[in-house]
Formats: sequence, C-alpha cells, structure tokens
Amino acid sequence: MQRRHQGAVVVTPQAPSAPSASAPLLSEKVKEWIAEKSRADWSEKARDDHRHWLGVFAEIAGDNP
Repeated sequence: MQRRHQGAVVVTPQAPSAPSASAPLLSEKVKEWIAEKSRADWSEKARDDHRHWLGVFAEIAGDNP
C-alpha cells in the first residue's frame, strides 16, 4: 500500500473467494457463540446486549455464511 501511495504501479491482489454454500450462517454461529459464553462468564444483561448488537450487525451486513 505504501508503494502505491508513493505512485508505484502495484498489481491489485484478487479478492478472496466467496464462502462455500455449506458454511453456516452468521446467525447460527452467533447462537452457538452466545450459548458458549453464557455458560462461562456472562450475565443475562451481557448476553442480551451482545445478542442485540450482533442482530443489528446482521441486519446491516446480511445473514451470510
């Protein structure tokens, strides 16, 4: 990036490939993550706050794999 900002011609790297159709959706992974964290060290409020904000993120970004 630094070389590009200095005016050098730099080959643009290819975008990463799309996730496979068999990858789990974000919402599924969020449910698993919240369940795991709730078992150990989260209060109900922390769980609810994280669930809310991850839901907002999913609405904006989409529920993608």
